[in-house]
Amino acid sequence: MTEQTNIIANLITVSPVVGVLIYFILYFQKVIKAYKLEIEKKDEQIEKLYEDKTSQAVEVVSMAKDLNETLNKLADKIAN
Repeated sequence: MTEQTNIIANLITVSPVVGVLIYFILYFQKVIKAYKLEIEKKDEQIEKLYEDKTSQAVEVVSMAKDLNETLNKLADKIAN
């Protein structure tokens, strides 16, 4: 009987600690999930900004090439 009493006494002593640990685990799982969603949203925003800036850079480079070709043609016409 004392063995059963010891087991029950240990369960009563340990169960609040286990309950608190389980609560913290569940709480941090929710917090981590919220942070993951926030990070995914920010990654999407970053990807969108990157694509916009890349397309703008391509436009600038193509305009510079066109301008360079125009200047080369103008220089050829002036030289002749």
